[in-house]
Amino acid sequence: MVLDSLPEAVYVGDASGIKRANRAALELFGYRSFSELDRDIAQVVEEIQTATRRPPMPLDEQVLQ
Repeated sequence: MVLDSLPEAVYVGDASGIKRANRAALELFGYRSFSELDRDIAQVVEEIQTATRRPPMPLDEQVLQ
């Protein structure tokens, strides 16, 4: 409930996926539900980078490795 009340995008995860995300994060990433993010983090990162048309971020610069 606290996360959803924040206007900034907030997400928490590990190598297996994003475990919590607020509505702002879902909107930022272009997802409709949290369950779409709870899977392999490399796959999620690739989708987000493709969707935002940014060049892939080098692994050593990624927050979640």
